[in-house]
Amino acid sequence: MKVLIAILLLAVILLQEWNNSRINRLQQQINVLQARLSVEEAKTNKPAEITPDIAIKAARSALNQAQTELQNTNLAQAKRNLDIAADHLDEAMQYAGKSAGPALDWLKQRLKELNGQLASQLKPNKPSVVK
Repeated sequence: MKVLIAILLLAVILLQEWNNSRINRLQQQINVLQARLSVEEAKTNKPAEITPDIAIKAARSALNQAQTELQNTNLAQAKRNLDIAADHLDEAMQYAGKSAGPALDWLKQRLKELNGQLASQLKPNKPSVVK
């Protein structure tokens, strides 16, 4: 009986963790979509008021989501998120002032690192030659 209760408790804990990971992933997607919507609204309504903060936030969200996808070995989605992050980073660099420089440099470095991780995961594993 104790074993059955322990198994059920473990199942509930695992289900809770799975739900939490799904919720986090959905929240990241919401953040990316909200940032995209803000950027698009700013572009269509008042191009002069596009702030680098919106683009930086969108780039950070896309980078976080790409990192999660890389960890889950969902390489196609990770590539899409890295492309989205690069686009938002370009937008932020276009409108950013000097005060945003360190944040942009950090995001560029993180984008480069994640692209490197993606490239290393995309490389086919070469079988070792046995002599």
